[in-house]
Amino acid sequence: MKSNINIKNIFLSAFVLLFLFSCKNNVKEISINACYSKTKSSVFYLNTDSLGITDKIELENVNPVNFKILKNENPENSCVNADIWAQDNLSVFYKYFKLKAADPKKFKILSHGYSTDGKNVWFRENQISNVDIKEFKVIGDFFAADNKTIWFKGQKTKGISDIKHFEIIDGFFAKDTSNIYLISDTIFFKTHNTNIKYFKQATFENSDNFPEMKFYTDSNKVFIFENGLTTPNGYRFIFFDTKPEDFVVYKEKNFFSDGKNIFYGKFILPKTDVKTFEVLGNKYSKDANNVYHKNKIISKETKSFELIQNQLFDAKDKMYKFKSGKIIQ
Repeated sequence: MKSNINIKNIFLSAFVLLFLFSCKNNVKEISINACYSKTKSSVFYLNTDSLGITDKIELENVNPVNFKILKNENPENSCVNADIWAQDNLSVFYKYFKLKAADPKKFKILSHGYSTDGKNVWFRENQISNVDIKEFKVIGDFFAADNKTIWFKGQKTKGISDIKHFEIIDGFFAKDTSNIYLISDTIFFKTHNTNIKYFKQATFENSDNFPEMKFYTDSNKVFIFENGLTTPNGYRFIFFDTKPEDFVVYKEKNFFSDGKNIFYGKFILPKTDVKTFEVLGNKYSKDANNVYHKNKIISKETKSFELIQNQLFDAKDKMYKFKSGKIIQ
């Protein structure tokens, strides 16, 4: 008899555990957006990496009833590299990080990852210390400043000599009255007698900036900033001692002239007659003496050379047919 009671108790316990487990796993989960979902008792951040793998992270001490999205600075509504803020009635979250001491009633998202509640400032999930809150402002491209300090991506910068006149030129450079700064890190651009006042990104007529290069000028010179893996430290400057008005950028990108030479990217075309030079298209060009593909001479038949729209070849002269600058017939 006792044995039967034990068996019944075991079956009853197993049934209760199975019921509870079933109830737990049948809790309805609602999608809030691409980044968040919630149940009656929990909120989850769907942390998706660049490979599309999603890790569901539960937010700590959150009220699902009052939980709402504040802003998602990602037009595709994706959680890969997204800047997204949310809050309930007691706390503010950046992704799944709770912003310590943030007042949700006064919390305000600024721009470029910065936010404030009027007493504190954050860059994404990290609080920034020693800020003059009355003077604090975001000045663009992940830079922010008060009257004593400039921050880049929430990190205090060093060596900026004139905070009051600090100016962002573009996504690569900033300047003050004394220096030009490379934005990628704390490296200083050696000015080479550059007129800082007039240093700016060039806007030459027909300019189509190369993927790996950008043009800059001051009142007397032209510069190319090369940013890529082809250089030892990932970047370098190429200087042209020519006046900006003598510098020509041709309609097809990668061809330009400093008035003395013709360049295809960083390579000089050999034996070029600058006065008669013209870009033909599809990386072909010519002058009075030669025909070029990229930076190499491929023909001297300048009068008969022409581009052809053909699957087998893309150019020809009276002697040969060419495909991507190489003789095929």
